[in-house]
Amino acid sequence: MKTVMVHPKLKLKKSSLEIILNIVSVLSIMALAVYILIMWNEIPHTIPIHFNAYGEPDNHGSKNVIWIFIALNIVIWSGFSLLESFPHKYHYSFLTEGNTEKQYKNARCMLNCLKAEIVLFFSYESWEFIQFPLGKLERLSSGSVLFAVLVVFLTLTFFIVRSFKLK
Repeated sequence: MKTVMVHPKLKLKKSSLEIILNIVSVLSIMALAVYILIMWNEIPHTIPIHFNAYGEPDNHGSKNVIWIFIALNIVIWSGFSLLESFPHKYHYSFLTEGNTEKQYKNARCMLNCLKAEIVLFFSYESWEFIQFPLGKLERLSSGSVLFAVLVVFLTLTFFIVRSFKLK
């Protein structure tokens, strides 16, 4: 096996999984925006904007803060999408002439999965954030952040192990 010193730039077709995850992510952001617009008049002008570790509000502010969730989701989606475009710029431990395409696809798929997980998590948290001032929740769920961290950790582990197997 000959080690590749300069990472070649390859034009790679997106997998079905990547296409589906992109569609789900974009639909999640759009659904959140539509939901905010539909619920806008029902949301009080002053809402909880920060919560303690128990999911109880400890600071209040303008309901306009809700739009930050959409902006954050768009920035996350766009940033990850941009990163996916440059798999030849990533650092690889086991890149050879024989596995370059597989390693690129693995890395790009990892970023795509992480992007979808993070966007879906922020969309869910945003929905919860809106439910609270509407009186539909007594407190935010404290386990969702731990669940999201676990999912991201498992995703990273899966793709790193897969990268070792592709060497």
